[in-house]
Amino acid sequence: MKPAYFAKKDRKRGSSNDSVDASDQNSVQAPKGSFERANQTYSKYLSRDDNFHHSLIFPGATRLLDPRRGERYLDVGCGDGSLAPFVTRVGAQIMGVDVSPSLIKRGEERRVPGSKFWVGDAAAIPKHFPAEEFSGAVAILSLQNMPDARTVILGLSEVIKAGGRLVIILNHPVFRIPRQSGWGWDDGRGLQYRRVDAYLTANEVRLEMNPGSRGKGPITYSFHQPISYYLNALSEGGFHLVQTEEWISDHISNSGPRARAENRAREEFPLFLALLAVKESNGESID
Repeated sequence: MKPAYFAKKDRKRGSSNDSVDASDQNSVQAPKGSFERANQTYSKYLSRDDNFHHSLIFPGATRLLDPRRGERYLDVGCGDGSLAPFVTRVGAQIMGVDVSPSLIKRGEERRVPGSKFWVGDAAAIPKHFPAEEFSGAVAILSLQNMPDARTVILGLSEVIKAGGRLVIILNHPVFRIPRQSGWGWDDGRGLQYRRVDAYLTANEVRLEMNPGSRGKGPITYSFHQPISYYLNALSEGGFHLVQTEEWISDHISNSGPRARAENRAREEFPLFLALLAVKESNGESID
């Protein structure tokens, strides 16, 4: 069923709907990477002002998406809808999609004008939205929690208009690989360095949202892929990569014997990778 917010004649499929069947939404099965089991922990984190989402990720993603008044955008793996105010403040509209009913409910409770939310599997987006329905889409730290991000990207190519933007934000696939990367300290050089144990191998990692819970807290999963995986999926989906950004931490160490080395390391090793791709027109490359 198509969400009521975008109910109109499907230009390619020739169908229309003006309501959402609740049973259809409730039937969605939460995959491994879903934050449904960790929805309270996740929302509590996002409610704080002292996190990277508010200081770095949401402003940066909005800048790259460049939303325009009256246009419609898609937030893939939207969580509790925290991005919505950043996009709608310019008069744009946004549809948030997430497989977690609890997080979608929180998004709806925000009542942000111009925003709507829908419980659904990102891999099935083309089945529920008209072709070329959106002027752009954003996926913030969500594709890395999906077991088949390639299928999601290919599906987005169907619902984004020619010339539309796709913004992907990832925990940096080189320097922030769960269980395969971490900080190290070289006493001889007085240097803090980043250790990477593996990179090219795709990897499924079981994660505790509260590491101190010793296995009793909520669990989710991350699916590591090398950067080439995402670039190849974008190309296959008819997207042209136009900008790449690597975002560093905005935290600063002001005291301690390692403060200088810690700050230098933050400036050298980015936390996040941001990709901006544009949907090609009629299969032709964009100059």
